[in-house]
Amino acid sequence: MNHIENQLKKVEKSLKESKTFPLSPQLIEQQLSLFINGVKVQKLVRPCLVNDGIIQINENEYHELISAYDIAANACRLIKFVPASGAASAL
Repeated sequence: MNHIENQLKKVEKSLKESKTFPLSPQLIEQQLSLFINGVKVQKLVRPCLVNDGIIQINENEYHELISAYDIAANACRLIKFVPASGAASAL
């Protein structure tokens, strides 16, 4: 049994004893696999343009969206959106 397998056995034992941590040995193995093997980097074909994944809003829609934002902000209904790139994760 290699080092990682030994560590996984220890974690599995700890998880069975505690029942409070929401991780399974399988999930830990998946995370370790990603860490060890990495992920495939996607090759972009082209940038997104208007009508090709990008929607351009007109002035009326802009004002409607700003109004909807203001209503949601006043009702404390805003959430933070972090794109998959993580670009907005460090504020």
